[in-house]
Amino acid sequence: MMIDVTRALFGVVVMAGLGVAPAYAGPFEDAVAATNQGDYVGALDILRPGALLGHPDQPQMWDADSRAGFVSVADKLSEQLWNDGASDEVVKSHEADFVLAFEIASDYATSEVFVNWGMRYYL
Repeated sequence: MMIDVTRALFGVVVMAGLGVAPAYAGPFEDAVAATNQGDYVGALDILRPGALLGHPDQPQMWDADSRAGFVSVADKLSEQLWNDGASDEVVKSHEADFVLAFEIASDYATSEVFVNWGMRYYL
């Protein structure tokens, strides 16, 4: 009994010393989870606020990930709508997202800072 208490106390002290804290998943991770479940519209809703921020020549980490992720998810949504034979009405309901994704991709393509999109394996 005493050994169990000693082990438990030792474990608590070690965890406190190592700074063990609960994991935090932010909006980007939520968008990745939504994308992995096929909820592209939900992922775009999560990423949109970050995608609207920043400039490609001076991106912050959240802005850069959100912008790259937004373009990737919008492309997946476009592909899904095409493969499902979605009506023009459904496609037009997402037109603003597709325009924003195109603008983001164009901004990055014409920016002075080279962004290696091939290194974005998040989505």
